[in-house]
Amino acid sequence: MRSTRCVKQALNRSITILAVRISGCRQSSLDRSHYPRLNPIARTSSIRMSSYPVDPSLSDNRLRLAIRFEWMVALAITLVVAWLDVNYAQHAGALWRDEANSFVMATYPSLKTTWDRLQFDSFPMLWYVVLRSWVRAGLGQTDTGLRAFGLLVNVGILAILWLNAWRMSRRPPVVALTLLGTNAAVMMFCGSLRGYGLGLALGLWMYGAVWQYVMRPTAVRWTIGAVAATLACHTLYYNCVFVAAACLAGATVAASHRRWRVAASVIALGAVTAATLLIYVPTFRGSGEWRAMYVYSGGFRWLWFKFLEATTLSHPVMRPIWLIVALCAPLLGLLTWVRTRCDLASFAATSLIIGVAGNILFLHLLDYYMQPWYFLCLLAIVAAGADAVHCAVAVGRGYRVAGVALTALVLMVILVSPLYTWSTTRRTNLDEVARVVGESVTAGDYIILTDWTSGVTFQRYYHGAVAWQTLPPLPADAHDIHRSDLVFNLMRRADAIRAVLDSVAQTLRDGHRVFYIGHVPEPLPSEHPKEYLVRRLEQHDPPTPVALWRYELNYTLHELAGHRMRVPIDLKQPISSYEDVELDVFEAMAGSQQVSVPQRPSR
Repeated sequence: MRSTRCVKQALNRSITILAVRISGCRQSSLDRSHYPRLNPIARTSSIRMSSYPVDPSLSDNRLRLAIRFEWMVALAITLVVAWLDVNYAQHAGALWRDEANSFVMATYPSLKTTWDRLQFDSFPMLWYVVLRSWVRAGLGQTDTGLRAFGLLVNVGILAILWLNAWRMSRRPPVVALTLLGTNAAVMMFCGSLRGYGLGLALGLWMYGAVWQYVMRPTAVRWTIGAVAATLACHTLYYNCVFVAAACLAGATVAASHRRWRVAASVIALGAVTAATLLIYVPTFRGSGEWRAMYVYSGGFRWLWFKFLEATTLSHPVMRPIWLIVALCAPLLGLLTWVRTRCDLASFAATSLIIGVAGNILFLHLLDYYMQPWYFLCLLAIVAAGADAVHCAVAVGRGYRVAGVALTALVLMVILVSPLYTWSTTRRTNLDEVARVVGESVTAGDYIILTDWTSGVTFQRYYHGAVAWQTLPPLPADAHDIHRSDLVFNLMRRADAIRAVLDSVAQTLRDGHRVFYIGHVPEPLPSEHPKEYLVRRLEQHDPPTPVALWRYELNYTLHELAGHRMRVPIDLKQPISSYEDVELDVFEAMAGSQQVSVPQRPSR
């Protein structure tokens, strides 16, 4: 009863506030009894919002019902999203390779080792310090405890969305909840053991903190904003764009009222944050050579394609929604500012324009093979800015408020089923493969993983005594994290996988088995690797070194193995496509001793 009464009081307070505020902007302390014209912002120690004439019709029942409906929809979406986050944490299962990489990086005996190896992962130092603290506190000793960490981050994102909305407009964050809460990429990748979720939460906190400082500049609020910005950037590199967008937007609002000192202090906040990132320059230089492995020059068309993928993981219906919001929200914010001089509209529109353009430029310069999680920061900027615009636009008679809330409710109903499916998705099946292999191998057998990055997961979950190796072969102490530098060096060698091919051939000749972890092509290739390479070169479609290595291994098995058996791995739930491997066992055929291992073709 007490919680129900508290919710009802919050609803009534919100309705009362909105009944005297058309635009969603805060009122100044001027007399509200009559408003012959718009009052300019008073030049006091703090920036205050403009006051607007009160429309008596705003207090009618229709508006009250619209606002009450908006609150109910926002609360319902929050509960559904929180339930989905809990369900995901329960079903995500073992750590996949990138998560295992983060865990190892965070739990080295010395933080100096983590610092020296920052180039082999995607996050600044603070992410590993936070994760290390979670593990050292005894909360991350099992996969379940680590999944609880991801759940806490996802719930934290929801809480910060509500906090920002309350700070900015005393309205529920129905737009941000709909855009981020119904996005499967946010649920899975922010709830994983990676820095994206914590970085997103800190970035959203920074966004609200900068707005609060601009509205009422004090030393304490500047310090809070600077701390939030620094923490955000030292958790996720992409947040440097988020910080720049928020600071430039805040400076724009201050400058529009000729509050030059406030504008300069907001710019200084961003500059101080940027200066702290200079400590990572040696890290970036250290990866300058081998980062060419990940370069994919697809241009802006490729970015567009992957952005659409990130927004439509849940359902294709979200594609036009995201496009409309990304294009119309800044325009609506600018129009609202021109008509009403609402500072929240100016802040939101400016941050949207700078944030979207900055993220596109950042990702274009990064020039990597894009993945959906690369766009999480961009999604957060669009969602936060669009929600602020929604709260800044005039309420009118409540039709728009009710329409947006109804749209959010319909989208949630449409998407809850596919989101539930995603929430039951396991991140990897390699832990189960490792268990089966460990129980099945005998002395003399050989285990080969065709994807060298999967070796990080296999290292974590395989506890057998039989030798195993990746393609290409890496030192035994190099499977704990992604050693891209070693793989890059092996790409320059003509005999990079000779040791693996020799081990496979010797294992089969001795009458033992080869456990193949990956995806066996159907059928196995029969064309000699040298002839295959020549043909691909003549077609102006040369294979990558990794693809050629797999071809050589598969050709060797075609020539030497006489029997192949698929070992079923059925976990009775969806498996993420990023690490869904198969297990095959190869045995020798009679007379295979006379077949030679193919020589590495020269390119």
